[in-house]
Amino acid sequence: INRGRDVSEEDAAKGLKSLRGTLIGRLRMRYYINPDLQITALLVGDLLGRQGGLELPIGLSWHHQLRPRLLLATDIGMTFADRKSLDNNYGIGPAEQAASGLPLYRPHSGLREVGASIGLVGEPTSHWVWLARLSMVKLVGPAADSPIVKRTFQPALLVGFAYRFTLH
Repeated sequence: INRGRDVSEEDAAKGLKSLRGTLIGRLRMRYYINPDLQITALLVGDLLGRQGGLELPIGLSWHHQLRPRLLLATDIGMTFADRKSLDNNYGIGPAEQAASGLPLYRPHSGLREVGASIGLVGEPTSHWVWLARLSMVKLVGPAADSPIVKRTFQPALLVGFAYRFTLH
């Protein structure tokens, strides 16, 4: 479920547009080259047609058991997007132009981003899991060319904990 996006006056002044909530579908295909190396492709689309657009993330992942209960995970990938998907996130139509003063921008379909990440997943007990991941994404093509975009390089650090339980 994608709740959409309500845009405040401040966000409209930056060139952002409102998007209706919708239901997003995902179809994943995975090919294991060996138990630790896999290629994944994911087709992501709006099932209700409210936002429209398709995205195709493709990636290569490698996992390596460093020791029992400690896993190193790395991946590289890229995401292709159609015109509607890129327009929803990076385009500037007449309404957004009037609110922001930015030039009209209608992106075409193409490669949206490339990225890589490295992380650790630990399982100190059978119930607790922790993870830490550093990701780096670079917007390219029509996404990077958008007047809305201020930084094309987007690093991120994720740290998290989870508790596993079973219902009997």
